[in-house]
Amino acid sequence: MKTNLHDIDLVVPVYNEEENILPLYQHVISTLSDFFSRITIIIVDDGSNDNTGGEVNKLESSAAVKIKYIRLSRNFGKEIAVKSGIDHSESDLCTVIDGDLQHPPEKVIEAYEKIKQGFNIVHISRSTNAGSMYRELGSVLFNKIINFFSPTKIHFTDFKLLDRKAVSVIKSFSEADYYNRGIIDLIGLKYAEIFYTPLERFQGKSKFSLKKLINLAIDGLISVSIRPLRLSIYFGLIISSLSFLWGLFILFEK
Repeated sequence: MKTNLHDIDLVVPVYNEEENILPLYQHVISTLSDFFSRITIIIVDDGSNDNTGGEVNKLESSAAVKIKYIRLSRNFGKEIAVKSGIDHSESDLCTVIDGDLQHPPEKVIEAYEKIKQGFNIVHISRSTNAGSMYRELGSVLFNKIINFFSPTKIHFTDFKLLDRKAVSVIKSFSEADYYNRGIIDLIGLKYAEIFYTPLERFQGKSKFSLKKLINLAIDGLISVSIRPLRLSIYFGLIISSLSFLWGLFILFEK
């Protein structure tokens, strides 16, 4: 009999992940069932055009494991999918976990221990030695740029565990260009950080193109600070002033 355990919601944003739905469900259940009184898997379908919805409908809910399926009307992007899932979270705890099985669910158990120590947020960050050299260099450069502009440290991971207080605060945000990683760090609650090594993607390939990654980087930059806006205004004023002076010079020369 499970006693003194919390309920937990798993927000899983997916886009064309029909081959990974059942393996993810089975892996989550086998890993987390003994540590939480009830698990609710909130699958947010970000406008998939494969049979992701059909595979979700095959999953069975029970007293211990509940399935919620949210289908967005089109592909809005991962950040909006994550926000939609968090908005539907009602349990004591909420975690965001990728649908491609690269986030090891057992790390949620380690993060749970941190929550019991009094933390509101646990960032489950990717180990710095994971991934290709080019990806690491790109990540380090982007992290340094965005943290230079941000008033507080930004943890660049979607894999997090949140308590009820953190979820309640996040639900109050309604930005059209929502950036999950930045907002969670900017709300100022007590946090801890642990690390994981990504697993191999079970099936399929990443849906993030270079264009999407660049757009995400830009959204992140303008979401965490107004400094880029100020710099662009200053730069515009300088260019306008120089252009005006150059125009006067040409006029007098004539």
